[in-house]
Parts: sequence; structure tokens; C-alpha cells
Amino acid sequence: MLAVLAVGFGLANGSIAVVDDSQKETYNSKIQAIKATDLQWLYLALVVLGRTIGLLNFVPVVYKNGMAGNIRSNPFFFETVSNDDEAPTMVLYKQDGPHGMYNRTNRSVPTDPSST
Repeated sequence: MLAVLAVGFGLANGSIAVVDDSQKETYNSKIQAIKATDLQWLYLALVVLGRTIGLLNFVPVVYKNGMAGNIRSNPFFFETVSNDDEAPTMVLYKQDGPHGMYNRTNRSVPTDPSST
């Protein structure tokens, strides 16, 4: 994540370095206007928000790394309840065939309780 931020920062600085002096004056006047209105904190907050969203999207990849196939997109894991000494088993959504297609389709459709 920091590498992507560093590449973006490098591209921004590189684009300023390759322009002529008249455009540099335009960039500097815009930066001074941002400083005068104290908006640099807004831009910093947007960068922090973007990095936070990137982190939240990256974290599930780390802890679901050993899983393969469509199970990575499965947000729920269920377990059976047994009253005897038998160990509970894990219940997952069916992934193949028409039932699996139905399950995958319904995961992408938001549910609205008022429509039922």
C-alpha cells in the first residue's frame, strides 16, 4: 500500500518537474490559494481516507490466504449443532451447478426487508 502511495507521489512530483516555468507559477499560485484557505488538511484527510479504504480492502486477502476457489467471496461460515459426541461440521454455500449459480447471484443483490 505504501508503494502505491509512493508511486503516486513520485508521478505527481515528476509531472511538476517536466512542465515549463509559466505552468509552475500556475501550480504555485494554486498551492498558495489552498494554503491561504487552510485546505491542506482536507487533502491530507482524503489521502488518509483513501489509504484506510485500501487497507480495509486488503485485510481479507491476508487472513483468507489459505482458502481456494469461490470460498474467498463467501462472507458466512456456519456450523451444525449436534447433541451427541459427534463433532460439528462446517456448512458452506453450494458453489457448483444451478444451486451454486443461484447462491452466487443472490450474494450480489442487496436485500430490502420492506420489499417482502
